[in-house]
Amino acid sequence: MIHYNPNKWSSMFGVRGSVLPVSIRISLPWALVALMIKYLELWGVIDLKVLDFLNTGEIYGGFTFVLGFTLVFRTSQSYTRYWAAATAVHEMGSEWSDSCASLLAFCSCSKARPEEIQRYMHLTVRLFSVLHAMAMEEIAELKHENFRVIDCLGLDRAAR
Repeated sequence: MIHYNPNKWSSMFGVRGSVLPVSIRISLPWALVALMIKYLELWGVIDLKVLDFLNTGEIYGGFTFVLGFTLVFRTSQSYTRYWAAATAVHEMGSEWSDSCASLLAFCSCSKARPEEIQRYMHLTVRLFSVLHAMAMEEIAELKHENFRVIDCLGLDRAAR
């Protein structure tokens, strides 16, 4: 995965993970061929007037259609992936919330002392809160994003 720094323009021109080296390898020979043909025409070695059918605009129209179709297709794919990822993150939080609620519901059947049950319930909620915050921190774009945790000081050993 390429990590871009939004504050630096130079991060757009990185070589590692970029398509730039491959595209240069493909396009550079053809650019040199086009340059050589143009110089041969300027020197009078070849005459490109026989290729007047290229000036009608049909090739440009075909290229524009393919480029437009490709841009719309890629944008649609990106949009779909973005919403799939956003939905998955919300489902993750929902599933963990359901798991925590189920664990707390099972406490009602416990035969332990009410103080121990209360302490277990508080610890469970805090641990699920830390779990969710750590998962969100892992997928966050910014380096020092602070996600809320429910009373993290309550996780201290002395408080148990």
